[in-house]
Amino acid sequence: MKSFNKFSRNQTFDFWNFLTIISTFIIILPLLYIVVNIFTKTSNNFYHIINNLLFDYIKNTFILSLFSSLFSAIIGYTLAYFTVFYDFRYRKLFDILFILPLAIPTYIAGYVYGELFSFTGLFKGKIDIMNIYGGIFIFSIFLAPYVYIISKSYLSKISSNIIENAKILGKNDLHIFLNVLLPMSRIALVSSVSLVTLEIINAYGVVKYFGINTFSIGIFRTWFSLGDSNSAIKLAAFLMFTTFIVLSLEKNFRKHKNYSYINSKIKSIKRKKLSKSHEFIITIFSLLYIIIGFIFPIIQLVYFSMLTYKMMLNYETFLLIFKTFILTAISSLITLIIALIISNNARLSKNKFSGILARISSIGYSIPGAVIAIGVLMLFITIDNFFDTYFSMSFIVLILAYIIRFLGVGYNTINTSFLKIGLKFHESARTLGKSKIYTFFKIDFPMIKSSIFSAYILIFIEIIKELPLTLILRPFNFDTLSTITKKYVEDEMIYHSGIPSLIIVFICFLGIIYFNILNKNRRN
Repeated sequence: MKSFNKFSRNQTFDFWNFLTIISTFIIILPLLYIVVNIFTKTSNNFYHIINNLLFDYIKNTFILSLFSSLFSAIIGYTLAYFTVFYDFRYRKLFDILFILPLAIPTYIAGYVYGELFSFTGLFKGKIDIMNIYGGIFIFSIFLAPYVYIISKSYLSKISSNIIENAKILGKNDLHIFLNVLLPMSRIALVSSVSLVTLEIINAYGVVKYFGINTFSIGIFRTWFSLGDSNSAIKLAAFLMFTTFIVLSLEKNFRKHKNYSYINSKIKSIKRKKLSKSHEFIITIFSLLYIIIGFIFPIIQLVYFSMLTYKMMLNYETFLLIFKTFILTAISSLITLIIALIISNNARLSKNKFSGILARISSIGYSIPGAVIAIGVLMLFITIDNFFDTYFSMSFIVLILAYIIRFLGVGYNTINTSFLKIGLKFHESARTLGKSKIYTFFKIDFPMIKSSIFSAYILIFIEIIKELPLTLILRPFNFDTLSTITKKYVEDEMIYHSGIPSLIIVFICFLGIIYFNILNKNRRN
């Protein structure tokens, strides 16, 4: 260890900064490839898309995003408001149950509800759900927990003095909700709705199954059906710029809307006791959301699994689970390590350049998976053609795409933890002559290890659920749980999708519950 410390202290360059620059360059290169190739020669296919399909792509993506985000906001914020401000029966249990729909990927939810409302399903085709209205329903229900989590965190930090002052002025709960809490929560709502919107823009499985022509569908169709990479890149670039516009609007809104409590003492909120009738209404509303968003899909998946378990529980299925788990675990670990390097460098460096690198490297989560997949694949095809290699058919391509897409998830979680511990202990160790590397492993790492594990869980969940990116970049004749689920559905073998879907949901369920426990332990 002494020799290691001596070597680290005598370094002639900043190790963390060097790794950050290399990582950021590798991450940003595929996205730059898309930008550069916008200006390549336009094919006849692209003119056909502009004249006949582009309007539908824009219209459907806009309608789906607008109404799904609106209904997600209404559902998620209402549930958060109930949980924070009212004391009702089973509130603590509902607090956990409200986040469980996140364990069910939207494409699995779409398959389940598509079957439930089919002519052979439970509701016997009474409602046609296989359209844009059905897509809005799926996204609204299963993405509402994003709004719930962010809104609940924000509302729980509001000082009760504000509520009490409004009541002294004779205002009732409805007036306080509409004229006090909602305006104050605009930042939280815009942030969470932006996240929901980005998830909808990225979606592929639901819109493909429901027959909704969105940008993701257009990219896949241009790439696979027409075999036109140049047109696919142009569509991908258009979609990437659209997401940047969404992010810019969200950031601009937050910049001009800021609320603080510097003039009032922050006092924790005391939950209001409800009358039996009001408690009954809130309980029914909460139960209805849990039934639609979690219980119905689980029952349906269990039913699928019971019909096919004799055929599905075999060596091939166990091998598929093992391969998916190993790929996800390795990709998550590499992503986590890079997130640690970039986040640690950003907090230790005294220049703006490191902060810019950190922001650039974490933008991948804001970019649809199909866009990242095309940028990575085309970059490696160019490398293969130049060096006569076969990287584009290897797992390197898929893992790199996972890193680009989900690095922001790990970075944000770890960076938040770094901000909480500050630099006091780190600088004390440095004044004693310890190197940055030694100080990180001996001082910083033990203090944030729970956050590191939380970040790993989040990345793992996101990767195992990912569909569009995996579909494009997986090596030949290689499937994951998500791609095999889609394959069974498209081959009209939806019952066979039960077991792989249930495994994905179960893993996500365990991850979400454990993540929730870790967060509560950190707060306590």
